[in-house]
Amino acid sequence: MTLVLMKNDKNSKIDLFSLILTNELLKHCNDYKTLKTIQISASSLNDLFTCPSQTVWKQLCHRNNYNFLLKKENKCLLKKAALIWESIYYQNWKVDYNWDTKTYEVLDFSKMFTDSLIKMVNAALSVSIPIKNDGNVCILDFKRAKILDSRKVTGLITSSCLQGNLLVIGKSCGSMTILKVLCNLQEEKTMKYHSKEISYIMIDIKNNCIISADIGGQIIMSSLIDEVPKVLYHNPTGAGITGLIIKKNYILATSIDCSLIKISLKSDKTRKIAFDDFGSINCIANLNSIIIMGSDSGKLIIIHKEKVKSIETRDSPIISLAADSKRISVGHFDGTVLVYTIMDDTLRLLFVETDKNKGAIWSVAMDEISLISCSLNGEVMLRTFL
Repeated sequence: MTLVLMKNDKNSKIDLFSLILTNELLKHCNDYKTLKTIQISASSLNDLFTCPSQTVWKQLCHRNNYNFLLKKENKCLLKKAALIWESIYYQNWKVDYNWDTKTYEVLDFSKMFTDSLIKMVNAALSVSIPIKNDGNVCILDFKRAKILDSRKVTGLITSSCLQGNLLVIGKSCGSMTILKVLCNLQEEKTMKYHSKEISYIMIDIKNNCIISADIGGQIIMSSLIDEVPKVLYHNPTGAGITGLIIKKNYILATSIDCSLIKISLKSDKTRKIAFDDFGSINCIANLNSIIIMGSDSGKLIIIHKEKVKSIETRDSPIISLAADSKRISVGHFDGTVLVYTIMDDTLRLLFVETDKNKGAIWSVAMDEISLISCSLNGEVMLRTFL
């Protein structure tokens, strides 16, 4: 890339800086090392890169959607002094580089847990669920290696959802227990709307309701205020519901009879789409406007702008999915964890990991700097790319 400085007595260096880098540098250059080479080799640009505003680095941070670490830096630097945008850009660029080169630190939390399964909420928080009847449900923060709360729950737990300080526990008998956690309140109430084992729970704080599904194919919405339940859907085949996500005006549900079910929240309309060639649809994730599902066939099903495509990952069922703003992680029954970057409906494989987890990957979670996987045999692995 060749940059030509255009002299203009009326323009300051900042004006030249914005003109050149907006039209040339930002179009072609994402690599930090290349940027530094340009900075060092071109003395006329050096002053521009090191000017107090550091406009080029600021623009590059926003251009590359460096949101997570950018917010982190804002909190600690804005109140004290001017942001060092080059440092922020380098830190974020280094994280992306570590993802691409599979460079990370691994922390193994497996020895901390016995007779329990870990269900991830996000890349930090998780819920520890006892395998046997009548055990303690714990809220864990892996990044701080700390138990935040612990509550005694009776019955065999089959599903859970944590939203804010509200924890909802689904049980094999079809009942749900609502707990206030992460606060001094010890509120608890139990209701039973399902006749079969609850397979998935989702809390909709905006509409003050809980959406729950069971292994008989029934989806129920219950209000957090008046507790009046409403049956949203009942699968005519009786096939169980495996996953739920909520969009603005509708709910998407996956089932073991190879189907994606779209349920309108504004009307009684439902739409069922069959994927007969993929086997059971075991999990679902949402990345911006892209819907991603994992199947028994080991294939990812991607829906983007009403178009459907599939990507074969491994010859092993996909049983867990997670996504951040740039990437998607896939957990397989054979213990394999895969990570992809995604653009529109195109996936690029970053890495495949088969040697860290030996059991089926029951739960995965991620953010821009970390990935965590939890297997059915109690292995919990946190990978940090910062």
